[in-house]
Amino acid sequence: MRARGATAGILVFSLISSSLAPSFAASDEERSAARAAASQGADAYDAGKWQDAVDMFSRAEQLVHSPIHLMFIARSELKLFHWVKAYETFNRVKREGVPTDASAAVRKAVEDATSELAKLEPQMPYIAAKIKNASGEVKVTMDGTQVPPAMLGLMRPVDPGQHRFQATSGQLASDVVTVDVQPASKQTVELELKLGTAATPAAAPSAAPAATAPGPETTAPAPAAGADQGSGGPNGMRIGAYSAFGVGAVGLALGTVFLLQSSSTQKKSDELCGSGPECNPANKDAISSKDKDAASQKTLGAVVLGVGGAAVATGVVLFILSNHKSQSASRENEPSVTPFIGYRTAGLSGRF
Repeated sequence: MRARGATAGILVFSLISSSLAPSFAASDEERSAARAAASQGADAYDAGKWQDAVDMFSRAEQLVHSPIHLMFIARSELKLFHWVKAYETFNRVKREGVPTDASAAVRKAVEDATSELAKLEPQMPYIAAKIKNASGEVKVTMDGTQVPPAMLGLMRPVDPGQHRFQATSGQLASDVVTVDVQPASKQTVELELKLGTAATPAAAPSAAPAATAPGPETTAPAPAAGADQGSGGPNGMRIGAYSAFGVGAVGLALGTVFLLQSSSTQKKSDELCGSGPECNPANKDAISSKDKDAASQKTLGAVVLGVGGAAVATGVVLFILSNHKSQSASRENEPSVTPFIGYRTAGLSGRF
């Protein structure tokens, strides 16, 4: 689906030489402005500035209708991964057909649009959003934009890449569901309405322990207020050492898991890219997303491994020091250690 570019000179000549019935109503000033806009659009297209090309050709089309304008708008939208817009624009050129008095350039534009539509159509991805436990008036959004009610449950074409769906109805809301849409795929997204989800936005990871923070969290037990520190039982340092060993073991295990996940994610990204010299442009968004995920997982794995190693080292030091700690030291002067493990964070806090 790679479209060939046309030079500005050839395109402007084609527009000047073409004669379409709808253009007769345009004034000389409008036709001149349309040629100027189309020339700038052709320059932008040749330079790979796809959004500028869409803007310029759209202005030319507003002044004077031409299948050439529409064909290059569709080609530029395709380069921007706006497959639905490209499909509809190519289809419009095909439906209008070729006027009997059309120039060779116009006939070529219609032929090219029809050919590129035939290539794009089998690659279009489709998706349907369905509501589970629907109650009352339900609003569904895709990427923050409301989906018309008539489209709910309908398998409809979408652009490839990642899309985020959520359903709301009064105090009910579904989780945000992210879907990675691949070319030529058909998927159904099921959104389940839940009570209280809308009033409880996802919390950002916090270093401070909190009852509602996501992820497991562990706190070392504190010595009892009346414990006899001279009775031969473990003192504060010994407890801190055992806790640090536990944190270290968990950190080393989690770090290893994140590194393995990073390797797996990167492998999936490489598979999407393909074996050619260049990655498939249709998978651009998916490849970029998985590359970012792999890098994030690798960084997180290295950090957690470092924390785990530091915790183990701290446990060794505390264990050695605990054997030499005076049993007559006051509790206020004893060290205390509180390890914590949370979502994407782990470490030790305390005094020594």
